[in-house]
Amino acid sequence: MMNEFQIFPDIKLVYGDMPITAGNGELMISCCTSGICECKTGDDYFYLTDENLIILDNYRNCKISCSSDHCSISLLIDQQFASADVSGLFEITGVVGNINNRSHCMFLSDPDLISVISYIYQGLISNDIPTIRIKVIEFLMLIQKKENACTKHIEKLRNIGQFICQNITEHFSISHLSDIFGMNQTTLKGEFKKYFGCSVYSYAKCRKMFCAAELLLQTDMKIIDIAEEVGYCNASKFASAFQSVIGVSPRNFRMEHNKSIQGANTCVTVSAAY
Repeated sequence: MMNEFQIFPDIKLVYGDMPITAGNGELMISCCTSGICECKTGDDYFYLTDENLIILDNYRNCKISCSSDHCSISLLIDQQFASADVSGLFEITGVVGNINNRSHCMFLSDPDLISVISYIYQGLISNDIPTIRIKVIEFLMLIQKKENACTKHIEKLRNIGQFICQNITEHFSISHLSDIFGMNQTTLKGEFKKYFGCSVYSYAKCRKMFCAAELLLQTDMKIIDIAEEVGYCNASKFASAFQSVIGVSPRNFRMEHNKSIQGANTCVTVSAAY
């Protein structure tokens, strides 16, 4: 279920499912209120939880997959940004600038952002559009001031992420990855989480489980065979890991999909008077 609010002429707020379509030149800023979202841009995977948020440019080229218990708050911003309502309060280029000519930017949440997101969420629950507008402006001003979480190690981090994905049945320790890629263990752990949105362990686990979810939906493979395909010899351990990431058991995930295979996202647009 997806609810869409036209907060300002050039800013939409979408609550529920992450939006999968965009207009020309729209920028998306998204954060989870529950569950996990996997965003694939090019060969890279990023994981969105309640601990971080992501800015995506041209997100029509991004493949988005979400856990069953996922719910997010997303802002869709027209980068032309002609609205007189808010253009005098901050420069949209300050937000867009965090992209640095790349497809995405990940930020770790801080108490100020978490507080504002909470107010936005409460405004959505009570349909309090004036409060939502104020908090959206505050949210964007905070984003404008935040430092980009990306570092000089981007290429090496991308190589590490792709290496993990290409060897999905394997388990790699921090020390092993450190030796392979010639990167200090402490730096690897800290910078990896900043760039991908989660720890090395969580990244590998999430990728395995989202890969398993794809196999559950797209094939008739037995669950035990899917477990082995992503590196689990024990079906019980696989089921536990799958539920911890996707939100339901592998069996129920497949059953729920089969029941709703003809279903599609329902979008409810709420008109806000100016």
